[in-house]
Amino acid sequence: MSVMTVLASTKIGQNFRVTLPQEVRDLLSLSVDDEIVFYSVEGEEGRISFRKRS
Repeated sequence: MSVMTVLASTKIGQNFRVTLPQEVRDLLSLSVDDEIVFYSVEGEEGRISFRKRS
């Protein structure tokens, strides 16, 4: 059994832009020009995760 914790939520803006909440930027230590990767996990259809590209 996996546990999911919601860290923050955001709305899709005009032209499908997404602003990451400050809590997420802090957690991932994101800086200008960093990249994040959106991915799905087999067996967890309908869920998308993301991580900082290292």
